[in-house]
Amino acid sequence: MTSLMNVKAATVPGRLNATDILVEAGQLIALIGPNGSGKTSLLRACAAIDGNATALEVAGEDLRTVPPARRPRLLSYVPASRDVVWPISVRDIVGLGLPNSASDRVDDLLDLLELRSLADRPADRLSTGERARVLLARALAPCPHVLLLDEPLSNLDPYWVLRLLELLRGIADQGAAVIAALHDIERIGAFDRVLLMNQGALVADLRPEAMTSSPLLADAFRLDRSGQGWTFRQPADPRSSP
Repeated sequence: MTSLMNVKAATVPGRLNATDILVEAGQLIALIGPNGSGKTSLLRACAAIDGNATALEVAGEDLRTVPPARRPRLLSYVPASRDVVWPISVRDIVGLGLPNSASDRVDDLLDLLELRSLADRPADRLSTGERARVLLARALAPCPHVLLLDEPLSNLDPYWVLRLLELLRGIADQGAAVIAALHDIERIGAFDRVLLMNQGALVADLRPEAMTSSPLLADAFRLDRSGQGWTFRQPADPRSSP
């Protein structure tokens, strides 16, 4: 595979340790870790937000210095928030930033995310799950080389969880790289590679089958494998002496 993205992130006190990631074209990557482990901070560094990336190349171009019009073609980022403040139609949101001649691209995305019936509705009046699909369609519109998604499976019904995983696989198979932050560790089997964050550090970078059995995962989530499921570790009794 071809190297597509190289990120070097500086230390962000209390949130993220210095991190170096190399991403290859065609990879579907899960980013996991407990709450507060640094997943969002790492995604924001990869997206050149907050100025925490000390080096950030996508397809050989420095994302920090490319013209604004060029950036969406290189990378799209969808944050965990699904808020849409303005009463803008679904069709207009999906088409933001695209030339008028790209209406066919908007139509294709409305069909892909099953949004055709919602195309003329104000996006701020949709359900959270529906808005998630709208914002994903918007991110896909410029056909980015790299797609960063923060909790894309949240607020989706079971059909859309499975459908979205299938769509992300198709995007990666077409040569893009996808990094998706997840909380559901049972879903990592759908990915090629799993990055594990804990206490602001990238502590493991493994294939899904290796990650599932890794003691680093068990320690990060305070879980132990039990048959086909998991059991949580009892917290230490604060009254116990060390």
